[in-house]
Amino acid sequence: MQMFASFLVSSLVCSAPALADELYPAAPPKDSAFVRVIQASSEVTSSPAKVGDQSLGKVEFGDITSYVVVPGGSHDASLGAVSSTLEFSAGEFYTVVASGSALTLIQDPRSTSLAKANIYLYNLTDQPSAKLTTGDGKVEVITGVAGGAQGDRAVNALTTDLAVWLGETRIATFPAVSLERSRAYSAVITAAPDGPKAVWVTNSTR
Repeated sequence: MQMFASFLVSSLVCSAPALADELYPAAPPKDSAFVRVIQASSEVTSSPAKVGDQSLGKVEFGDITSYVVVPGGSHDASLGAVSSTLEFSAGEFYTVVASGSALTLIQDPRSTSLAKANIYLYNLTDQPSAKLTTGDGKVEVITGVAGGAQGDRAVNALTTDLAVWLGETRIATFPAVSLERSRAYSAVITAAPDGPKAVWVTNSTR
């Protein structure tokens, strides 16, 4: 019995690194950059996206992909027939926006607090000002985001309704959004023939 117990303990100790590898994904290399894609062209139904040698799958209008990890430096980025060579600095986060026949690069702020939830608002329209408020419109969370720009804010963890606006026009309401500590979220407004659209996503990396 004692020999069996010793064998069992030895087996568990030897297999611990393998178990850890399965439970916890390997950290990305130190020179990595993190890149995602937003399809902001309403005339495009679905297009394959790629950054460097990383495929992000097919992306439809209004879609926001997860971040993928690429080495810092210059990489070819493409979404369907639209392509460009872009520069990514190691340790930074980026969003590549496809609109019309061009790719635009936005550098995303890194999360500043693990004790709070981080929210990012993207105004991918030609309207001069977008904002994010509580659902009743009484509390402004992020304001004054110009067309083609991004704004952000760290907030306390809570569950609340949120709304996005262009000027004084409400574009969308997101009910009962759960904002968790150390997580990041994005609200994206895009222009469409039948009026602006907005989506809400939880940021992720794959």
